[in-house]
Order: sequence, then C-alpha cells, then structure tokens
Amino acid sequence: MKTKLKEIKIIVKYLFRHPVRFFCALGETTIPRLSLGAPPRLSLGIGIGKILRWCWATLPRRVVSTLVIVALVIAPVYTIFFAEKAQAAWWNDSWMYRQKIQLTNSTGADLTDFQVSTVVDTAALITAGKMITSTCADMRFTDSKGQPLDYWIEENNPGCNSATTKVWLKAPKVYSGTNATSIYMYYGNPSAIATQSGDKTFEFFDDFNDGTISDKKWTQHIQGVGGTIVESGGEAVLAPTNATISSANLKSTQTFTNNVVIEVRRKQATDNYYMDLSLGVGSIEDFDGGAQTQWWHTTLASGYVYAYQQATNSGNGLYRMPSSGGKVAISTNTLALNTSTYKVHRFEYNSSGGLRWLIDGTQYFTGTDSNFLSDNKKILVSQGEITGGNGDAQSVDYIYVRKYASADPTTSASAEEVGPGPIAYWKFDEGQGGTAYDSTVNHNNGNLGVGSSAPTWQPESNCVSGKCLSFDGNGDFISVSDSGTSVLDQTSQVSVSFWFKGNGASWPDSWQGLIAKRNSPDYGNYGVNIRGGATNVLQYYFYDGSWQAVDIPASNISTNTWHHFTGTFSDTGDIEGKIYIDGKLIKTESFAAKNLIANNDSLFIGESYTNSEFFNGSIDEPKIYPYARTASQIAQDYNAGKAGNASPEGANVTVGESPKWMTDGLVGHWKMDESSGTVVADASGNGNTGTLTNAQETGTAEAASTTTAVYDADNAALSTTNDAYNNMILRISPVCGSIPDGTERTITDYDGAGKFFTVAALPAEADSCAFEVRHQTGGKFGNGLKLGGDNDYVNVGQISQITSPAMTISLWAKGTYGGDWWGGNDTIFSITQTWTRTMIYSTGGSPRVRLGMSNNNSYGSSNFSNYKDNVWYNYVIVVPAGTDQPAYWYINGNLQEKMQPDSGAGWFYDSTQQFQISNGNSFNGNLDDVRIYNRALSPDEVKQLSEYGPGPVGWWKMDEASGGTAYDTSGNGNNGTWNGTGGTHWANGKYGNAANLNGADDFLNVSDSQILRVTNNVSLSAWVKTTTSGTCASGSVGAKWYDTRCLKGIVSRQASPQENLQTIGISGNGQAAFEISTGYYCGDSCMYTLRSASAINDNKFHHIEGTLTGNSMKLFVDGVVVGEATIGFGIPTCNYPTRIGAGGFYTVYYGFVAGLIDDAKIYNYARTSKQVVEDMNAGHPIGGSPVGSPMIYYKFDVGVGGTAPNSGNGGSAQNGTMTPQGGGQTQTYQMWDNGGKWSRAADLDGTDDYVSIPDFSY
Repeated sequence: MKTKLKEIKIIVKYLFRHPVRFFCALGETTIPRLSLGAPPRLSLGIGIGKILRWCWATLPRRVVSTLVIVALVIAPVYTIFFAEKAQAAWWNDSWMYRQKIQLTNSTGADLTDFQVSTVVDTAALITAGKMITSTCADMRFTDSKGQPLDYWIEENNPGCNSATTKVWLKAPKVYSGTNATSIYMYYGNPSAIATQSGDKTFEFFDDFNDGTISDKKWTQHIQGVGGTIVESGGEAVLAPTNATISSANLKSTQTFTNNVVIEVRRKQATDNYYMDLSLGVGSIEDFDGGAQTQWWHTTLASGYVYAYQQATNSGNGLYRMPSSGGKVAISTNTLALNTSTYKVHRFEYNSSGGLRWLIDGTQYFTGTDSNFLSDNKKILVSQGEITGGNGDAQSVDYIYVRKYASADPTTSASAEEVGPGPIAYWKFDEGQGGTAYDSTVNHNNGNLGVGSSAPTWQPESNCVSGKCLSFDGNGDFISVSDSGTSVLDQTSQVSVSFWFKGNGASWPDSWQGLIAKRNSPDYGNYGVNIRGGATNVLQYYFYDGSWQAVDIPASNISTNTWHHFTGTFSDTGDIEGKIYIDGKLIKTESFAAKNLIANNDSLFIGESYTNSEFFNGSIDEPKIYPYARTASQIAQDYNAGKAGNASPEGANVTVGESPKWMTDGLVGHWKMDESSGTVVADASGNGNTGTLTNAQETGTAEAASTTTAVYDADNAALSTTNDAYNNMILRISPVCGSIPDGTERTITDYDGAGKFFTVAALPAEADSCAFEVRHQTGGKFGNGLKLGGDNDYVNVGQISQITSPAMTISLWAKGTYGGDWWGGNDTIFSITQTWTRTMIYSTGGSPRVRLGMSNNNSYGSSNFSNYKDNVWYNYVIVVPAGTDQPAYWYINGNLQEKMQPDSGAGWFYDSTQQFQISNGNSFNGNLDDVRIYNRALSPDEVKQLSEYGPGPVGWWKMDEASGGTAYDTSGNGNNGTWNGTGGTHWANGKYGNAANLNGADDFLNVSDSQILRVTNNVSLSAWVKTTTSGTCASGSVGAKWYDTRCLKGIVSRQASPQENLQTIGISGNGQAAFEISTGYYCGDSCMYTLRSASAINDNKFHHIEGTLTGNSMKLFVDGVVVGEATIGFGIPTCNYPTRIGAGGFYTVYYGFVAGLIDDAKIYNYARTSKQVVEDMNAGHPIGGSPVGSPMIYYKFDVGVGGTAPNSGNGGSAQNGTMTPQGGGQTQTYQMWDNGGKWSRAADLDGTDDYVSIPDFSY
C-alpha cells in the first residue's frame, strides 16, 4: 500500500509540473489500463510542438479521459497530499484563545502515541488575564481535528505561572518532517477545572501527590538493617536507617523492554551517599553482590544501573549487571554535582542497545549494550546508607517513562488567535448569592437585583444546562455595569444568544425585556423585547441614532416551553439583522449602513431599556458575541443546549439530553414542600396555586391530656375516623407552660372515637395547649401532603394554560389503609366539569383511571390489584389532542394500559374544567410532586420522570479556595462558616478545591433552616480523604449505638449541640459509617450505625453516602452498598445546625476529621443506587465523566491504523487492537468506516473480526 501511495504522489506531482505531457500521455493508455506503477512512461522526451499536434488529433478522447481521471483520482489525491490544510475548527467556544503549535520530527519516521514537550510562557498569559492564575487549569490541547490530547504540566520544574512552563502531551501521530504536525493549545476559560493527567500522558507515571505509595505502581523494599519509605508533601521519601548498611527502594510493578526514556526529578538531603537507579530483572542486591562492608549501592540482579556515590568518586557511572554476577562498567566518570538540590535524571535505552544518562539535559554517560534488549525489565529507585553516615534520605518529586526516539520532536508556536467564543457569558450555574459570574476572561459579572428585585435561582431540573434564573415580571433583573471600556458595546457586529421560557397561558399585552444594552432614556445599543396581545411581536433591536428592529410574531413562540433565541447584526457587506429561534432562521431584515451607537450604560437581563418592563419567566445561558454568528454555529449552539451542554465541543452532534424537557409545557407543579398554612404553591411559575381545603385542623388540648396523649374530644373539626391523622404533625403553638412554641411531634396514632392523638413524649403535659394538625409531612421528596380520607383535598381551579385535551398528569402517591391492598373508593386526582371527566382513583382495593371522552362517554381502565400499602408509586396519564388517539396510563414509568377512545371521538376538554388534587371522596395517604403538562410526554420522558430525583437541599462544592465561607450552591442559601484554628481551610480536592480540616477543631457550621430539617427521608454524601479513625473501637460490622461517641463526622445533622441525628463519618477502626439516631442516649432502641467492612482512612478519596427512607437505611462506599438495615424508630424534627467535618459530642470526644472533604450534599429523600453513582460522578449520568465513567471507552473515531485509542480513564494501557482474521476482511484498514453514528466507526465483517482489549484489573 505504501508503494502505491508513493506512485500516486509521483503521478500527481508530474501532472502539476508537466500538465501538457501528462495530458498527451493519456493517449498511450485507456483508463482501465492506466498503470499507476509506471509513471516514467510520462517522460516522453519529445518536443512540445509535436506533442501538441499529436494531441490535437485525439482531442475528444483525451478530454474525456482527463476529466475522468482528474475527477476520480487526481483531485482527491491532490487534496490528500498537497492541498493546504484548512484551519482547524475551534474546539470549544468556552475557550477564548488558542495558539497553533507545529511539531517537527527529524527522525525520518512517523511517531505514534508519542510524548512531546513544549514550553509555554504561562506567566505572560496569566499577567495578561488570559489564563487561570497559578494553576493553568484552563490549558487544553487538541489535535488538528479537535480531539482533546492528554497532557501534564511538569510540576516544580518550574510549573505553572512561569516564562518557561514545560508541558508534556501525548500526540496520536507525529509525522516525519518539518512542521508536519499541528496541534492547538487553548486557554482563556475561567470556569475550567484542571484535567491534566500524567498517568494518561506517559507510559508510566507517579507524582507522589496522593499521600500514599501506590501498591499498583510500586513494591517497597528495605535492604540491610532497615529504613522507611513514605509519601509526604508531594514527594516519595526513601530513608535507610542512619549509619547502617541499608537501602530503601521502590521497584516498579510495570515492566519495560527498550525504546524507553526514564526521567526522575529527585534530590538528597545532603550532597553525599548513594543514589542509584536501575533498569533490570531479578532480585534486589547490593552493587558488588554482597562484598560491601561499609556502604550500600543497590541494583537489580541483571540489567543496568546508574550509580552515584559522591561528587569526587570516579566510580560514578553506568554499569551492566550480568546475570552471572559482578558488574561491567559501560561508562564511568567523576562528577561534581550538587545532589542536594532537585535535578532531573534522564536514562535512555533504545532498541539498538544504546544507553545514555543525562542530568538536567547534560549528557554524562553513554554507551551500548544489548545483553538485556528484549528482557521485561523493571525500574528500581534506590537510596543507600553507610556505617558512618547521618541518615541521608532521597526525595523523589516525580518519575515518568516515555517513548524513545533518536531525536525528540521540537515545537514552534504561531501567533495567538482569538476564538469565536462569546465576549460575555453568564451560565447562571452559581445557584446562590447575588452575583451571576461572566465565564469569559472579560469578567463582566452581573449583579442580581436586591430583595424583591432579585431573580430566583432554579435547580438543574428546571433549566437547560446546569442551573438558571427565574424572573417574576415584577421588578426582577440583573445589571452588568459598563466602565466605559466594556467589550459589551458593539458598533459593527453583534450576536445575542440565550434560552428563555415565558410563564402564563400566552404572552401578555405588555412589553417584557429579555436583554438590553441600555442607552437611557431612549433606546439600547441592542436588546430583545417581547409583547403579546394585539402588538404580538418579539423584536431584536439596535440603536444607530434611530430605531432599527427585526420583528417576528410573538404568538409563534409558545409559553411554558424553553426556546433558544439568537439575534445577529452585521454592517459588513449586506447590512442585516437576523432572528433565529430554536436553531432555525426565522427572519432577515436589511438596514441602512449605519454603525450602532455605543454607550456607557449597564447591560440588563430580564429588563428592557425603559427600566420598567420586566420579563416573567426563566432565562439560561445568555451570551454576547462580537460578530454575527453563522447559521451553522447557531444550529450547533441549539443542539448543544438540547443535549444539556453549555457549548458545542468540536462536534455537530452532541450526545445526551438537556433536562429542559421537564419544564417544557409544565403549566402546574405542586412540590408540596410547604411546612404550614393552606397554600400549595405552583412551582411552574404560572400562578396556579392550590388551596388545602378541610385541613390544618386546630384545637385546644383538654385536661385529660398527658405528655404522650393530646385530647380534644369536643372538637367538631376533628375527624371521627381512626388513623385519619396518623403520620401528620401535631404542632404546639404558642408556648404552653414548659412546652416551647413550635414544638412538633409526629402523630403515631389517632383515635376517632375519643379524638385524641398519640405522640412521642412532650416536655410536659399538654393540658390547655393550643395545637394545630399539619398535613405537610412525609413526602416522596422532602415534605408532601398527608390526606386523611376525610374530605380534605387541594383545590386548584381552572388552569388557563390547558387549551386542548393534550396533557400529561404525573404524581406520586402512597396509600395508607392499614391492610395489604388498596382499599376504599377514593380519588387521588380529578378534573371535573359537569361531572368528573378525568380521575385517578382507587376502588375495590385497586388503583385505576377514568377518562372522559368528547362524546360524553368515559373510559375506565382495568383494575390493578397487586399494589401494596405504604409504598410510593408514580402515576402518569398521557392524553393526546387528536381524534381516535389513544391515551396511556403508566405506573413507575411502565405502561399499564393503552386507552382507546370510541371511534370518531377524542378526549374531553372544556375551558371551564376544574382541577383538584383529591376531592370529596378524599384519598387516604400521602401525595407529592404533582405535575400537569399541556402536552403529551413521550414514553422516554415518562420513564425519566419516574426515575427523577430533585437536587440537594444543601450542596457545598468547596471550590471557594479562600475566605471563611463555603457557599451552598443548591440555591437554598445554607452557607457554611468556618470554625477552628487550622491555618489554611482550602486545598486541591476531588473536583476543584476541597475543605481542608486539621482534625483538632476545624469544621464548617451550617445554621439551621427549615429545608434542612430532614427526618426519615434523607441522603448525606461527600468525598473524603483522610487518615482519621474514630476515638474508640467500634467492634464488628453492624449496629453499635455507642458509635455516636466515636464517629468523626463528615456530614452531620445535629439533634443538639453534642448529639448526632443523621451522620456519615469515620468509625473507630477507620471504617466508613452511617448513623441514625433520635438524638437521645438510649441504646439500640433509638440509635443504629452501619459501617463498612474495610477501612477508608488510607489517605485516598472515597465517596461516602448514607440514605434513609422510612425505616430502611443504606451505606454506600464508592457507589457500592456496603451495609443496610431496618430501624424501628422515627427521627424527630430538630432545629440545630449541620456540621461538616465534626460529629456529635464533639466538645467532649473530639469528633473532628483530619483531611479533605469535597462536594458535600444533603437531600431530603433517599437516593437510589443509580442516583448515588451519579452523585459520585459529580452529577453526570452513569457512564458520564469524570468519575463513574468507563475505564475503557472506544470512540472508534481514528479511522486509520490498527489501534483503537482508549478514551476512558484507563488510558492508553487499555488501547484496543483491531484484529481482522481470515474472513471477509484481512487488513486493519478494512475495519474502519467513515459513516458512524458519530464521526467514524468500527466495521466488523460478522465472521471473525474483533477488537482485542488488554487484560485489566479494577
């Protein structure tokens, strides 16, 4: 194949150098007979005149032949070999800058998966504000096709923020020749986190930064009298016992043959003694095979060793250690080196047996020896001691192994390019606080309005990508100041892009501002407004001294659905403004040639230029670009948003899905998270508020009341039905004797005849105390509503956003009838007009559905009798709009029944219909998370909805890196405050930064809030890296109620200043633990602790999560269940703080964690096993990144060669090998196909082709 390609190149060169001769040479052959192997025939050696006369006679045939040849062969081949490569597309719009780096390979052969170093002046970039300070975390590298490359910033030599930062990267291919390969370095993304990985970049790597010598990479060996090997402060410290014949050694578990370069950065405590490095096989021996009596050099029995003794010793050098014993000098010398300072030692061994030793780039020893060329050799790093020594130790900063080449590739960087990314980009992902940060290097941060003018942070499930903001239409806004030099002023070209969703049945007949670069008091520099009613317009406007606008009908854009808007303006060429909706061009308008007028006024989001027209709805991902985006770019932006991504990343197709579907068409959403009152708020933003009716009963306790029984026998408002208020909340208010105001107890039993409540013990008898029965309790997610089956319900009334039969109803319900099956004849949900048209109800012990039809008949579903009492079920009804279209009933995401209307009929709709959650035939049980959509959800959406869990009620990412506050990014404002005497409270974490705790008195204190008062439905999770153990032995795995006094608390909900309520922590033997208690010192009857079998205090990050639902508790470690149990007691509602890094009894038993805690979360429900893995995975779905992602992941995008690169976290060690056999395909190139689902694909013949995967451990 190589020969043929060379011949093609010769032919093409000949064509473009001698076109007339080539043209006429076609007369010597026909197309089928054209021999690509014989280009010399083209050298005719005759005069040009004769050629032309001869050619003229056969012109027609030659023209046809030439056109065919050029079309089928020459043009494509020329493109491959000679055409100037088009500039690579920008990899990711979130990075503002890039530099093209060209690689020169002078070896004469292409290099594959090769490590290349380049030097970057990161100090200059940081000073210019173009790169993240100190960490260089936003540095990325890609190949010319936009595929990210693995890289590692060489630490401490000199590391980031230096004029000579050295970066190693792995290039898939380094082509032979000068500037033959191009890669790109990207930077300028303040929100980026570090992704560098030495493990993925090199063949072998260790930077000794995880606190523990890795037993997967090394075996430890102490020779002679003794010594220690520890990892501390980012170094491996090898310390043989002082003044003895000893050595401390690290031996690699991985083997190497030849063509390797080993580089290790190390130093000794003083400039003396015995610092060796070996590449060989066999046992560990002293340098002279046991002859040493005063000092110890160490080597492997067979192989090569670099031995250093001291600066004046002529024995320093490279030696071969024959398998027969002794040593053979390859190259020796007297060195005058200061080894008490860090130096990079480099050892090379190539496939010809060539050996070289360099220190800080200077060669000291060289030679050739091929005795062990093909042996599988290991690396030995050694430090020796002498009898008269002083305990010298060797510190190793890092070691890596890379591939060898006769000459390392060199690099040269081109001028900086400014990317097509935005000049301002507000992700709205903060989830808390009063600032919306600009994610570009321009730092155009937005300030949320204050008080009632502040938009509301929304969770991910309500947004397009990450979090977003909701604006109430009544004064909410964000302002971005303009200092007069702001890049926000654009006069020639500009694009404005954002996602938006309006509230209400339709756009109101009043102006609403979405974004405005204000030029008060007249018009803005540019902006977007919308108005319904008779005006009916969405307009993208500009001000160039007069009003210019592109208008489209607002009625074409549905409310309650997320839409992507992009408006562009350009006065280059045609003077045009354009509007794109959901990735499609809707309208183009031409204007006179005028520049826009800049101004020094602020940019506003959620408000127009008039300072009085506010948006009612949600906005996500607003961006400003300094140019007119192309149709292709806008389509990519839209597709990226649909996939839940902030930006397209070098691909036209993005895998995944945005959660925006969860709020598209959502016209009513009753989360039922209230804790009091009769208002049931609509979280959809449409104002369809529900009213809790015939509930919230009040009374005054009679004299017969005790501490555990509250009587009110004459209260007519109370139900006469036994158990009607079971599991509801009895609240004492106001203060009553020694019972504090607001004291709450769960009602464990209600007697309808005597009208008395049984509760856990109150501080005193309740005689004459005023009380209220609260129905807000016991939800699927946090609070829900408990209905007693006694005419209590939620009235919603008309929902104006429902304008056709098309709708979806979703809710969670749990029946509590006291038996094994559903009972009664009770309505869970209903839509009524002249009669009940739609309802979910139970009858004869089974849940079922009834739907009204347009012909006034109704459809009744079958009964389902296999549903248990006291179990949560998700019920969904999907109703289409059309005639003869079936409706569907789902339970827990599974289709239960397809419901077909009568022939010629559709499903009932009337604009006066009333919506009720339960009704007069009241449901006896718990309800939560009721949703109504004005569209029919797809089966996939129904399934996802059944698996959905809301975000945490407290989420501390620990990414602040400075200051005394750890901010809660859940949007609930539960910020943590640092306490303790630790010097620095921040360190590098699992993701970004982490909380750094001293183990003595450091902890984060989170003040009490209603939303954190979780009881029997809770999940606590965090990443922890520690060497901490509890303060007392915990015995065997299982329940030990006294662990509350032993636990070191990672995340702890407090029952009192000294007692735990729910805690994940470290137990007495270093095990992970999850403890549940009532907060009272009462033994097994009210405390239970689960512990892992294995310790986690190994100074490595572990993910710990404890979940509790009802009486079922589980403990997860690194995504795996390691313990579960059933408890027999309830958890009280307590108003004490939450602590991160400290447990209960901390003032006495010092329950503090020493180490790092990252990404701590509290949920008000029990996460499923799948959701726990998502927590461990930083919120990504299972199979996503960065944790829980595949160890082996073959994209099959390379399209050439015999290797399928591994994109998983196992790195190149798990690269696949394309393996054709003797079937339909026999060559590796036949196993590639350019027409994959995404980019290229593997093409298997169905007979015997396969991809071979290396063996791996996990």
